[in-house]
Amino acid sequence: MKLELYHSDLGKLNWFDAIEKCKLIGDGWVLPNRIQLQIVYKEFYKMELGNLSNTFYWTCEEFNTQYAWSQNFDSGVQHSYTKFHKNNVRPVRIIE
Repeated sequence: MKLELYHSDLGKLNWFDAIEKCKLIGDGWVLPNRIQLQIVYKEFYKMELGNLSNTFYWTCEEFNTQYAWSQNFDSGVQHSYTKFHKNNVRPVRIIE
């Protein structure tokens, strides 16, 4: 699987708005799942590509009805936040 990283962050949004804003871009752009965001962390952030921030980014995956997974781009650790918390958002799309 090869990922394309959207050219910029979409800002700090709650999880619900993050999902919706990525859908509105269209053309295959989505909020990444946990595995995809780990790839972004390792292949883009660690290599200092894509102008990613040293902060938390949302994944599309829910932890439960009140929480969703996020990726810490400082430590590389994933953990859950309440869906109303505002984290950074960076869409991805799968390219062939």
